[in-house]
Amino acid sequence: MLGEAQWSWLEQRLREPADVRLLVSSIQVLAESHGWERWGNLPLERQRLIRLIGDTGAGGVVILSGDRHFGGYHRRTADAPYPLVEVTASSFNRPRRDAREHDVLQLNEIVTDATFGLVRIDWRARQIMLELHAGDDTTVRTLPVAFSAPKG
Repeated sequence: MLGEAQWSWLEQRLREPADVRLLVSSIQVLAESHGWERWGNLPLERQRLIRLIGDTGAGGVVILSGDRHFGGYHRRTADAPYPLVEVTASSFNRPRRDAREHDVLQLNEIVTDATFGLVRIDWRARQIMLELHAGDDTTVRTLPVAFSAPKG
């Protein structure tokens, strides 16, 4: 998924002090159950990413992804340094309104209408709001995520 230069760059960024880290991927990272493009199709790469988050002590990682033509949320706790959360927001121009998919890590039903994602950070409350919005900017779904820190 990534070349060695990219892994090195990512490791350096994850070692930098930060309360929030937005990890952006064009394809889903946490999803398990579908056969389309996702990090799970390269399980050693995904495991390397999750292990790198833990090994660097990088707290506050939230994953943003797309390329599924619908919106939704995933959470992974197994083998992760803390519950990793992903929001998938797509597609604004070509939604898959007929999508009927469920993933074992999915937090709710997918949103099949055209959506875009918005990330709001409340620094005082130490909380991130991951939002899915319709084309008229109506909020369709919201997932609050507390700033996370590695276990231990």
